[in-house]
Amino acid sequence: MPRYSPDGTKIAFVSNRSGSQQIWIAGADGSNPEQLTFLSPGEEALSGSWSSTGRFVYHVQGIHGARTLLLEPDGGIPKEIRIPGQDRVHNQWWSRDGRWLYFSFPAFRPDMWKIRIGEQGAIGDPVFVQKNATRGCESVDGRFLFYVKDDGQLSLQKAPVHGGTDTVVVKALSRDANFEVVDDGVYFIPLWGPDAQYQNPVSEFRDWEDGDTGQCGPSSHVGLLNKSRPESIL
Repeated sequence: MPRYSPDGTKIAFVSNRSGSQQIWIAGADGSNPEQLTFLSPGEEALSGSWSSTGRFVYHVQGIHGARTLLLEPDGGIPKEIRIPGQDRVHNQWWSRDGRWLYFSFPAFRPDMWKIRIGEQGAIGDPVFVQKNATRGCESVDGRFLFYVKDDGQLSLQKAPVHGGTDTVVVKALSRDANFEVVDDGVYFIPLWGPDAQYQNPVSEFRDWEDGDTGQCGPSSHVGLLNKSRPESIL
């Protein structure tokens, strides 16, 4: 799914429109797409996200394994982030302050970790966050961590960033497990059936203030959330 830039004017997304799977940048409305990465043959981009300071991290899978690369706001040559002991990480996501990178490891039934990121890359050892969890994303104010939990069924949960009680936010997510946290709620694709995400999936919005949920509109087959507010809360 697309990731918004810190100022909300751009989105980053994965596309194979150039013949191979690369990261692209476009306006928030999808206009003026430009290719950001130019990976070598045999490599493909899987995901990417911006930090609050404009640093961009993306995940690459290739014939020689996986890599995590960091691109600075002013461009230049991407730097590889080497995470000690975790050579096949995925689903990287920045903390709101841009100091930590959440990631999942291993690929099957992963646990969620985080590591401090400095000017030159990773600092210190990874810190364990959650078991059987992936896609860690902090709330806009940085107080809560949202993540996908796999206990036989994918659910969206949250917990205080510095530890505390877990809370179920959405009981059943689609197998794409896509969600986007905003200041006043969360967009997500629910589980409607065994093949829901391939049959005109519908994104929903849950409001923090009253807890109500409403449909927003159809999502594309690559799991892009339609970030329009529902006309009425169901």
